[in-house]
Amino acid sequence: MAKSVEKLDGVVSAEVNFASGTMLLEYDPATDPRAAAVAVVRGTGHGIEALGEPGEAEGAGVPAPTWFEAHRSELAVASGGGLIVLGWLIGRAGPAVPEVASTVFYALAIVAGGTVTWRRAWVSLKARMLDMNVLMAIAVVGAAAIGEWAEGATVVFLFALGGTLESRSLARTRRSIRDLMDLTPPTVRLRRRAAEVEVGPAEAAVGETMVVRPGERIALDGTVISGNSAVDESPVTGESVPVGKAEGDRVFAGSLNTSGL
Repeated sequence: MAKSVEKLDGVVSAEVNFASGTMLLEYDPATDPRAAAVAVVRGTGHGIEALGEPGEAEGAGVPAPTWFEAHRSELAVASGGGLIVLGWLIGRAGPAVPEVASTVFYALAIVAGGTVTWRRAWVSLKARMLDMNVLMAIAVVGAAAIGEWAEGATVVFLFALGGTLESRSLARTRRSIRDLMDLTPPTVRLRRRAAEVEVGPAEAAVGETMVVRPGERIALDGTVISGNSAVDESPVTGESVPVGKAEGDRVFAGSLNTSGL
């Protein structure tokens, strides 16, 4: 995907991080290839929305995805599965229905259910890459060539279903991480030169003293140097009971200081 985007005019580099679900695009502002980059990514069957430049409105410079583009993988799974069921039922209808009828439905299931796979395989081939989508396409074509249409359709359906479930799982994980990040306070209270000052977490240096009062969330990971308290770490560790903290204990950003200082 990144290689395909890097071939666009004006693109200097493209880095894809599937774990965070982001693409970092470096480009020539005079050309502004963002819309073209989004089109390439969506052409592979992946959903993408522009986050924009710093200070720029989110999604600026690119069209919003259509409903079909946003649900392409789910539609492929649903249509492929439905056509397989129809092919199986027709195949069990007996001699009154020609065998070719079920084969037609299996062939349609391969085409419809593998929509995302075919697109991604084609993009990989154009980029001269051999990935799992290309291998899956070869396997399905081979199954069809030897007359195993039902098996080919089933493989396409299972592959599409697995990809859809994986995408949903990753999306939930990303949402959980974003929710956890939202729990982190926008400022941290530091003790500097016998005075307390509030700064952004990024402005705090390693080794500085952080002050956390009762009822406040901890802004940064650290080690307790004085005081004791019970800290609610459930958003971070899942521990339902507040954990006692004293000198030398570790504390984590996003957790809640319940009582002590």
